[in-house]
Amino acid sequence: MNGSLRNLFKRHRHSFNPESLLRDLKKDQNKKNLVDKIKEMEEARKSEVLEPERNNYPQCKVDLVAQVQQEIEEENTPNKPADDIQEISIHADCPAIEIDDWTTEDLVRTIQKSKEAIKHIMQNYEFWNSMVKECDQALGDLRHFAEFYDDATQEEINKVYELMTEYSRKRRVYKDRVEIFKDLFAGKAKMENTYAPVNQMSNKFNKMNIERQYSPRVLKDLFER
Repeated sequence: MNGSLRNLFKRHRHSFNPESLLRDLKKDQNKKNLVDKIKEMEEARKSEVLEPERNNYPQCKVDLVAQVQQEIEEENTPNKPADDIQEISIHADCPAIEIDDWTTEDLVRTIQKSKEAIKHIMQNYEFWNSMVKECDQALGDLRHFAEFYDDATQEEINKVYELMTEYSRKRRVYKDRVEIFKDLFAGKAKMENTYAPVNQMSNKFNKMNIERQYSPRVLKDLFER
């Protein structure tokens, strides 16, 4: 409490003389206690407005008595336990805590599927590229057939048309895949370096989801169900 009073007096030291107050207290002529002295100071303070130019304080009236009394009440008030504490039940099927839009399982499963997708791309990218070349060669064969065989029958013409349609569509599918995943395949070594961390992540997740057993040390009755 003495420390709090000193801080209050220090903040308002422009109008407070500790030596004068000490002398007045020692004299004890009017038998006034410290709170009475502060009340007198407060009454004098209420009649004047602090000057910002002089002491940089805002223009206000400080109720020192209320502050002192509030601090006394707070220090003398014992701590009371909260009366709204709710009993926490421990169940294995308690609601999941939401961290964000993704659950931990969603993240793990998505990363696992992403790893499988990346592996599929790395293993098949060169095949897709070779299929583009094969389609180009097949379309070249068809163009040369049309160039060299002016006397082709209607059946042959229909066959050439069907093959051109088939290989053109097939080429577009493989060419799109090659173009879309070209940059990813260029970083093949880096992509493959992620396989081990993803596997470790999956193993940790699986271990954490195995039912755990716990032997209580103190609250044994709580676990008897």
